[in-house]
Amino acid sequence: MTAAPVILTLDCDMHSNDPIAPLRALCYFLDPAIAPTLAYVQFPQRFLGLNSGDIYGGEMRRVFRIDPLGMDGLRGVGNFGTCCFFSRRSLYGPPPAAPTNDESKVRSADWPLSSESVLRRAHEAAGCRYENSEEWGNRIGFRYGSLVEDYFTGFRMQCEGWRSVFCDPVERPAFLGQAPKSLIDVLRQYRRWTMGLYQKPSPTKASSSPATPPAMVELHTHHAHPRILFNRLHIFVYAAALLALLYRHTALLESRPVASSLLLLLADLVLALMWLFSQGFRWRPLLRQEFPDRLSAAAAAGSVWLPALDVFVCTADPYKEPPVSVASTALSAMAFDYPAGRLSVYVSDDGCSELTLLAFIEAAKFARYWLPFCREKGIMERSPEAYFESGNGDGDVEEIKIIYEELRCKIERAVQKGYVDDTLITSPEDRQTFEKWKNFTRKDHPAIVQVLLDSSRDTDVAGDPLPNLVYLSREKRRSTPHHFKAGALNALVRSNYHQSLAN
Repeated sequence: MTAAPVILTLDCDMHSNDPIAPLRALCYFLDPAIAPTLAYVQFPQRFLGLNSGDIYGGEMRRVFRIDPLGMDGLRGVGNFGTCCFFSRRSLYGPPPAAPTNDESKVRSADWPLSSESVLRRAHEAAGCRYENSEEWGNRIGFRYGSLVEDYFTGFRMQCEGWRSVFCDPVERPAFLGQAPKSLIDVLRQYRRWTMGLYQKPSPTKASSSPATPPAMVELHTHHAHPRILFNRLHIFVYAAALLALLYRHTALLESRPVASSLLLLLADLVLALMWLFSQGFRWRPLLRQEFPDRLSAAAAAGSVWLPALDVFVCTADPYKEPPVSVASTALSAMAFDYPAGRLSVYVSDDGCSELTLLAFIEAAKFARYWLPFCREKGIMERSPEAYFESGNGDGDVEEIKIIYEELRCKIERAVQKGYVDDTLITSPEDRQTFEKWKNFTRKDHPAIVQVLLDSSRDTDVAGDPLPNLVYLSREKRRSTPHHFKAGALNALVRSNYHQSLAN
C-alpha cells in the first residue's frame, strides 16, 4: 500500500499530544551524520489520570525519562513499544543489508489503496502462514521470542549495528496515555516485563553503516547534562564506600568465620553489583533539542522532501481497550501537522471485533469534521476524547462536540449489546463490510483488510485530502502461533510494503 520509510508505533491508549511530533523525529532521520545507522527515535511515555501521589509508581519516571538520558549517551535508548518512530530499513536486517532505494521514493498517494490487486496482496501478507518460510520475527521485522517484544527488538537492532535516539521535548509531552491505577494492574504489568526480560535472547552480529544521505541544515543539537560531573564524582565516592564496606565484611569473616558474616558479605556484594550495573545510565546523560520549525521552513521552500509516514495502532480487546479510546488515538495521529497525502494510519485489530470495526467506520466519518476543526482552531490536544474530557467544547465548538457525542454514544451502545445490529448500520457500504464478519471467532478467522479512507479520493468538509485509514485484522488459526503484539506489527509491516511493490 504505502510502504512509508518511517513508521510510528502507538499503543491504543497512547494518543498524540503534539501535532509536530513527526517533524521532531524527522530532525534526526534527515540528519546525514546519524541517519545511516539510526533505527528509531523513542519518545517517553507520559501519563494522564494518575492517582493522588502516584502511590504505585505508575508514572515510572526513572524508566521512561531519567535512565533513557544516560542510555542516549551510550549506544542508545531501548524501545518502549509505543511512541516510537522507526526507520523501515532497520526492520529488514543489519545496516548494510537493509534496503535503501525503493522505500525512500514511495509517496503514500502513489498507491491506489482500494485496488483489487493491492487488497489481494494485503490479505496474503496478513495470513498467519505467510511468514513460515521467511525470517520474520528472527532477522526481519519485530522480533519474536520474548514477552517484551519491544525491548527485545530494540536490543537486537543495537546488536546488529543500529543506534537509537531519545527525544523528550521540553515544550509539551509528545504523547499521553493511561497508566495502571490499581495495585493489581501494576503487579501484572511488572510480572510480564520481568518474565520477558529474563528470557534468553538469540545472538546477533554487529555491522557497519550504509551510505550517508546528502547534507542539509542543522535540525537538532545535543549536549552533556549539567550534572554529569556530579554524577561521576558520586559514582567514585560511592564506589569507595562500597569497597570499604566489603573490606570490613571480609575482615569480619576472617576473624569470625560464621554463617551470618558470610550471608552479609554475599548480600552486600549482590547489591553492590546491581548498583554498579546501573551506573552506565549516569555516566554520560545527554540533553537534546530539535528544530522542527527549520524543517517546516525547508519543506515549504522545497529544499527538503518530507518522507511518507505510516502510523501503526494496535488493539486486541474491545472490552479492555474501549473502541472509542482506540479511535481517538487514531484520530490524534491523523491530525498530525503533516501532508495528508504522505500520512497513513493502520489499525491492527488482533481481537477481530466488529465493535472495533464499527468504531473506525464512525471515526472515518468524524475525521471529515475533526481534522479541519483542529487546523482552524490551532488545537494542540488532538485526541477528541481527551480534548472534550478536559472541559473543552463550549461556545463555538459546541457543534463538533455534538457530532462527537453522537459517535461515542453509538459505539458505546454497540459495546453494551456486544454486537453490531442493523440499527447501527446506516449505509449499504457499511452493511457490505459487516457481511465479512459471519462465523468468525477471535482465535480462528481469515485476514480482513478494509480501506476506510483513501487520500487519493476522500476529502474533509473543507475540501482538503484526508490521510489514509486502513483497518486490518490478521489471519489467526488455532494451530499456528500468532506471537502476540510482535506478530500483529509484522503483519502490518508486510501488508503495507509487499503489496506496494507488487502494485
